[in-house]
Amino acid sequence: MDYCYGYSFQLKKTENGWLLDAECFTDAEQPRVELQDCPVTGAEAEELLRLIREEQILDKLRRYRKPIHRFHVLDETTYYASISFSDGASVGAPELASKELEAFFYRCAGKYSGAAPDPDGKGPDTGRS
Repeated sequence: MDYCYGYSFQLKKTENGWLLDAECFTDAEQPRVELQDCPVTGAEAEELLRLIREEQILDKLRRYRKPIHRFHVLDETTYYASISFSDGASVGAPELASKELEAFFYRCAGKYSGAAPDPDGKGPDTGRS
């Protein structure tokens, strides 16, 4: 595999509402997507919070334990999921917390940018992050 791609999403609550940051790029001929402080709807913020509750993402991140690997793959897709709180605390783990959460962020990035890059043309739920 010889892909060079990255995806980063953040949804944050401010006094002015919910704001999306996104950066998506590939080495393919698709456009780079960069969003910063892009307002999203209250319904989208509620969907995010619902996903966090229903998928028990906080519990998954808190329970994460680094697996013991007997061998290492040098070219593998990696993930990192984290949630930060207003008191400065955060919880995170190097794993894909939820396919539904990943798809949520792809949808928002695509909606607000016009088109988020997709390295293999399968749509937003590709398993890459």
